[in-house]
Amino acid sequence: MTPIAKLIFLCVFTCIVSGCSGARILCVYPVPFHSHQAVFNALSEALARAGHQVVALTPLPHPAPPPGLTQIDVHQLSYRLWEEGYKKFQQDNGGFGVDFITTWTQLSPVLHKIVESQIETPEMQAIIKDPKQHFDVILVEAVIPLSIMVAARFKAPVIQVSSFFGGNDNFMAMGVPVHPIIFPEFGARKTWKFSLWDKISSLYDFIRMRRFESSIRATENAIIRKHFGENAPTVEELQKNIHMLFLNVHQIWDNNRPVPPSVLYMGALHVKKPKPIPENFKRYLDASKNGVIYVSLGSKFLFSDLPDEDVRVFMKVFLDIPYDVLLKWNGGDLPNKPPNVRLEKWIPQNDILHHPKIKAFVTQGGLQSTDEAIAANVPLIGFPVIGDQWYNAQKYEQFGIGIELDIKNVQEEKLRNAILSVASEKSYRENITRLSEVMREQRQGGLEKAVYWTEYVATRGALHLRSPLADAPLVDYFMLDVIAAAFASVLIAITVILVLIGGIFKSFRKETHVKVKRN
Repeated sequence: MTPIAKLIFLCVFTCIVSGCSGARILCVYPVPFHSHQAVFNALSEALARAGHQVVALTPLPHPAPPPGLTQIDVHQLSYRLWEEGYKKFQQDNGGFGVDFITTWTQLSPVLHKIVESQIETPEMQAIIKDPKQHFDVILVEAVIPLSIMVAARFKAPVIQVSSFFGGNDNFMAMGVPVHPIIFPEFGARKTWKFSLWDKISSLYDFIRMRRFESSIRATENAIIRKHFGENAPTVEELQKNIHMLFLNVHQIWDNNRPVPPSVLYMGALHVKKPKPIPENFKRYLDASKNGVIYVSLGSKFLFSDLPDEDVRVFMKVFLDIPYDVLLKWNGGDLPNKPPNVRLEKWIPQNDILHHPKIKAFVTQGGLQSTDEAIAANVPLIGFPVIGDQWYNAQKYEQFGIGIELDIKNVQEEKLRNAILSVASEKSYRENITRLSEVMREQRQGGLEKAVYWTEYVATRGALHLRSPLADAPLVDYFMLDVIAAAFASVLIAITVILVLIGGIFKSFRKETHVKVKRN
């Protein structure tokens, strides 16, 4: 059976099983990261279980999707393009630790290529070119503005969904206030305790990012015209049809940003109840005398990618501390591995973190790893590498739940002190326990709320929930006309006063001159 025939069969089967009830929902989630797709898959599956017909373009399809969910599998294509592009990015920038704006500037063309290639797949083209296809609502990944391009074909309300934070472009499209210092962007390296220089730097980066977003609009609009005709709407025009924004982050982690009803903080959809730990890991953890330090730098940047000298520093510190170390390691043999270090290529992270012997988590600072650690009450040591990880690591220190260190400057003494402090000082565990309780309350019903509001948008639309700021020109928002009028009034008043003073002075001089002449 050809892929297109298989897709048609699945659509028909879905319709029969669900009785053609509920809404027809199109989901476009292009980014080939497990951390992103874990969130999107949870939402797609929940919508299908609620009785809706869901068609999801995904690089990480569920092996056993529920009835009602038709998946367009773009796994191989997406991961190949990403790995090619990211490998070049690492070669050009020394591997890691590159600032957010440089990262976004250099990787955007890679993401554009991925989105365009996904749209060009036969399965997706079959849907786009079928005049009978319609959808009641479209869900698109928020982090890539170009993912909204499918809305140029299907005239349906759009919901942007983020697997983590919202970007300033997402917020501005919804009329949410943005600010480089009070509400730092998720890629910011500084999020609190700003010095004057930090404030200047944050404002500069804010302006740089806005200029970059404006500069790539022409490229994005050209791609949309290529696929949907010369008269296709632009990204800016399509953004006016965004009815809601779903964010997979806790509002407290986003500085309690004030948002209109059209913005939904879902909490952390990916955080699940821990499952029983595999027996080999359980025996190891139970047998640890002083506890275990869990070390993982994520799935994209691996511990084995570190320079050899940095690995040696880590190993020396691990040898010196009184704890066992469980290290996610995907490299070959590790020379001079300390006896208290255990290497594993795969670790059931969420389950392991809930074991009472875990004393601290050394992480790259990804939001999902952070959320899992907070849910398990495990304090953190962050080595940010890319994206939002600097923001998250700054939050560790702001909330007193961990320590941030520099991955490009791994120092033996700082690393040792950080591990010993976080693992042994009660304040870190107490702070993260309190934060976990607050977040647990916020997280309740996040998935149910997302399903409810998706159904709401599909049946009624939600443009009426948007802030009027979304459509307000900058002249109105900053009251530039009022400021100009006030400035002009002051200028006119000063001019009139100066003219009057000048006239009086001239009259006085003239009168004095006449008196002198008479004398």
